[in-house]
Amino acid sequence: MLRDSIVLGSDTIVPQLRIPLDTALGGRFMREYINNTATFASNTAFLDFFKGIVVVDSADGIGSIVSLPSTSSIHRLTIYFSGTKSYQFLIDVNSVRTSYFSHQYLPGNTDNIPDDDLVVASMAGLKDSLVIKDIASLYADGPVSISAARLIFDLKDGSVAPNFNPHTNLLIFGSDSFGNNIATADANESSSYFGGLYDETQNKYTFNVARYLQQTLKKVVENVGTDYGLFLVAGGSTSNARRTVVKGRGSIKLIVTKTKFNP
Repeated sequence: MLRDSIVLGSDTIVPQLRIPLDTALGGRFMREYINNTATFASNTAFLDFFKGIVVVDSADGIGSIVSLPSTSSIHRLTIYFSGTKSYQFLIDVNSVRTSYFSHQYLPGNTDNIPDDDLVVASMAGLKDSLVIKDIASLYADGPVSISAARLIFDLKDGSVAPNFNPHTNLLIFGSDSFGNNIATADANESSSYFGGLYDETQNKYTFNVARYLQQTLKKVVENVGTDYGLFLVAGGSTSNARRTVVKGRGSIKLIVTKTKFNP
């Protein structure tokens, strides 16, 4: 079991994943060291020679997610040679780490998410979109200054279950005409202002979107542009396997404080 200690030789150590590699890789390293010791004289030279390793899941698995820490004092590539000798290449905080996710959407798959729910998932999974309807109505009596705007999402009742915890934080992005994520002006402020943290006492996520709303009003009303809406996106999506379900239609709140110009 992943949570148990393991015995290595005569030592009891923390649980870890050990993967035997093809001995041809060790031979490649040894030949390079014999023929060109400069390859191992600096990180730059070594990376030109060896680009790294990739750990992938089993193609015939039945489905599971294992989370491993991105940095650890244990992470390393060890080469064993000459019987009892070995050399360790450390994989530490100075090493570049990249997560890659690929989803296979089969033709038989159908959308079974109710229209009244919004779902976001990590690992390049789901994000959800929303458009603030009738946004121009805020200008019904003329231009206004937006001093505060809070967008609030309530967690769906019963959506939390063992191994299905909600995200500790979510993100809000704008959308362009191609559906790409565009950072909002509010996201450039401090995280304490922008919000998005999960409120465990009230089971909700709250974002400040005042600057986004003001800019969108100007674009839509004054410049006759198009509002392509917002995306609700998982926070830390490359480092966790969480998913969050929030209430959608009829439950999302936008609370705006505005001041009319030249009242």
